[in-house]
Amino acid sequence: MALSVGLDIGTHHVRAIALRGNRIVAHAVVSRRAEDGTERPLATVVAELAESVPLARTGAVASSDLDVLARFLHVAPLPPSRLERIIRLELSPDEGPPPCLDAVRLAIDGDDLCYLGLVVDTGAVRLLQSELARAGVRPRTISWGPMALAAAASRVPLEGDQLALVIDIGAAGTDVALVGEGRLLACRRLAIGGEHFTQLLVDTGLTPAEAERAKRASAPILPAPAEPVLPLPRSEPPSAPSAPLAPEPALDAVLSLDDGFGELDQPPAAPAPAIEAQPELELELDDAQPKAPGVATMKMASLTLGPQLTRAAEGFYGQLATTLAFFKAQLKRSELVPAKVLICGGGAGLAALEPYLARRFQAAVTRFDPCAGLEGAPEREPWLWARAYGLALAASGADVPRIDLRPEADLRREVWRARLIWPWVAAACLLAAGAIAALALTEQIERDDIEAGLLENAVEEHKRLSAELAALEAERDAAREDLRAVAGRIHAARDLLYTVRALKEQTRESKELWVTSLQTVGVGRDDSEAPVPTAGNRLTGGSRTAVTRKDSLIDRGAVDIGGRVRFDARKTDPEMVAFSERYQQKLAEWAMPEGGKLFRDVILTNRKVERGSGTAGTADGGEFVFKFRCFFPLTSLGDVPTAATAQPAASATPSATAQSPAVEKP
Repeated sequence: MALSVGLDIGTHHVRAIALRGNRIVAHAVVSRRAEDGTERPLATVVAELAESVPLARTGAVASSDLDVLARFLHVAPLPPSRLERIIRLELSPDEGPPPCLDAVRLAIDGDDLCYLGLVVDTGAVRLLQSELARAGVRPRTISWGPMALAAAASRVPLEGDQLALVIDIGAAGTDVALVGEGRLLACRRLAIGGEHFTQLLVDTGLTPAEAERAKRASAPILPAPAEPVLPLPRSEPPSAPSAPLAPEPALDAVLSLDDGFGELDQPPAAPAPAIEAQPELELELDDAQPKAPGVATMKMASLTLGPQLTRAAEGFYGQLATTLAFFKAQLKRSELVPAKVLICGGGAGLAALEPYLARRFQAAVTRFDPCAGLEGAPEREPWLWARAYGLALAASGADVPRIDLRPEADLRREVWRARLIWPWVAAACLLAAGAIAALALTEQIERDDIEAGLLENAVEEHKRLSAELAALEAERDAAREDLRAVAGRIHAARDLLYTVRALKEQTRESKELWVTSLQTVGVGRDDSEAPVPTAGNRLTGGSRTAVTRKDSLIDRGAVDIGGRVRFDARKTDPEMVAFSERYQQKLAEWAMPEGGKLFRDVILTNRKVERGSGTAGTADGGEFVFKFRCFFPLTSLGDVPTAATAQPAASATPSATAQSPAVEKP
């Protein structure tokens, strides 16, 4: 929880309380007077006080040196903006510099609103701020003594409609606050204080120091008065004896005297009739002046206060009674009787004043301890800390009456800094973000335009290069086809020669076979034009599709070999099939002189058996027509030069070989 500090600047002392929640962290008091009685600078006193209490973050300050004007304002219910303007207009002077002002709403009955307006000179506030700044203190709020007293009185326990009158008796003035249960009804500052009591004693010939000691002494002071103090005897019939005060049992003998006589030592002539005891004085608040005290009150005061202090106490009570009558008129109440009267401040130390005010108010009067029950509360004379505690309580943010009498410029600056600046900062950030986003978007658009131009150029370049590539590929394909054609023709001549040689070699072993046709198929053809069949079932003449050629291979084509086989002796079908398969196998396994098979596959494409008579009709012979397709191996383009250079040798091979014997007719 945050630390809140209240700084109470009185006439003779400066007090400070540091409050954190319900715990008093620190409290201290420093005198404003030096040992010789001279007044010390306020900045020096506050700096000395700051050594005991952390005043750097002082929440609220109230000073008795500020002359604050208080006005009760009755206005009709209006919107807050209009209401604020009307109150400001009512409190502002017609001419001169604008003062420091503020207003707090009071709790009254009826439809109208009642505000307590406060006005103080701006120069006096600036002087106070400068003195505090010299001590390193910059308060967040400048309050008023009676308002601080009302904040402290918010802890007074009350029930229902009960009211409490809280009186802070200072040296030069008295703060008065009338409060209810959690609400402020009225407050005021009176121009009478403890110095008024002291001055009456000084007028008797005492020095100020002696008068101060005599004022606080418990024994009565009875210097010889120059004039009678007691009132003259009244002609009214004597009243019943006053009831004795319970708190003062030692004064029972004095309080039992009849107030109808002016002599203290003269007993009544006859006993008074037995009637019901009545209060000594009923305060008629409608009257401008309170009624005079009775003889019993004056006798008690003469024994406890003395003549001079009795006169001062009666004058003090008269101003309090007038203040209550003023509050009653302003609050528009038919009656205003406080259930409790609490006194505090330096004047509360006058012991005999408490019972005197109790008799005059006809109500319980007690010393007010604002810090009762709090941890770290002052133990000695706690009634002196009411205003300091009220300031700390108001600075803590509690729901208590509070005002701020700082200059308007300071308030605007704080509002600007604490409330209004952040929306502007947010707006500025939004504008900056918008500007940055716009710049980024513009830069992105420029980059996109540049990239679009580069892309168009790249597309055009791609199209141009694609066209060049297509032309080059066309040239390559044409060159490759030409190379295939040349290489195919080179291989075709050699392959044909080797084929003839292979057939001639087979005639020596198969004299029944007559080759009647030899035809090349697809020599120099591109493999991509048609699938290359491979060997299937030789008996059924089936075929299968070869693996697709690569661009680097040349299909050397095939050769169709057709002929007829005639047998003189009768052959069974299996024998003829076996003969055909042996011949086919020989062709498939025939190897070239330089190595490697001549054919990569040999396929039987046609076979037809015909039955007939053999030679001289001795036996039934037979013949069948056959046709084989022999496929040459595929050749890589890289082997073309080698194949080309090897072509003459391959061509010469058949001629160099010995002539095979002629094929005889079976």
